[in-house]
Formats: sequence, C-alpha cells, structure tokens
Amino acid sequence: MLRTCLLVALATLSGSGCSSRMVPGALLIGTWSSARVKLTATRTEATLTSYAVANATVPCVTITSPPLRLDHSLAFGAMGAIAVRQDGHVTDGYTHDRSYPLMGRIRDGRILVPHTWMVEVPMEDTLRPGDRGIPPCRN
Repeated sequence: MLRTCLLVALATLSGSGCSSRMVPGALLIGTWSSARVKLTATRTEATLTSYAVANATVPCVTITSPPLRLDHSLAFGAMGAIAVRQDGHVTDGYTHDRSYPLMGRIRDGRILVPHTWMVEVPMEDTLRPGDRGIPPCRN
C-alpha cells in the first residue's frame, strides 16, 4: 500500500513523464517543439535545433549547452556551442563550437525561445510539449 502511494505521488510530481516540473530552481527536462524549432533538454545537456525552411535564407542552427535550470521568473539561459549549417555545411559566418547563449522562458506550460541568431528578422518561437517530427537539416 505504501509503495503504491509513493508511486502515485511520484507520478503526480513528475507530470506526464515527458517533461520536468516547471518550478524555480528545477532543471528543465523534456522535449518541446514548434513547426521549425525543437528543444530537447536532459539532465546532462540541452539541444535546440532550428530547421531551415525550403526556399528560405534561414540556415539550420543547432545550439548545444549544459543543462538548463529555471530561475525565479521561470526563465533559463546557458552558454552553449552553435553550429550553423546551410545545405549541410557550416557557414562562413560561424564555426562549430562557437560560444553562444541558449535562452528562453516558460509561459503557460509552453517555452518561448528568441531567435537571437536571426539578425535580419529577430523573432520568438512558441514551443509546445512533444516532438512534432520535424525533418532534420538537409545534408
């Protein structure tokens, strides 16, 4: 009986199992995505990938960082390494492993991520829980 109650309590605290509790001080753990951006956060690292859209000048961007911890305002940020690919190659403007911030914030169970690598048209993407099955960058 005690074991069952403990398992129910743990399941309630952890939510659906696909993401962590989003409270100040907690590690962000889970997968969130939109039509063009995917964030996967684990206890050991976080990876954000923005996929290029056909006929667009926006390249594929991958930022890998240490684990993400939520602050008192449910925002997160960590310095990571960036790789920008255009047609399968790292572009001239960036080199692989260049230091780059991975940041965002939680709002209503979604993650808002600014596209700071897009200088021409800065924007923000709203990521929802789960993997939308976005195709990988073209090689």
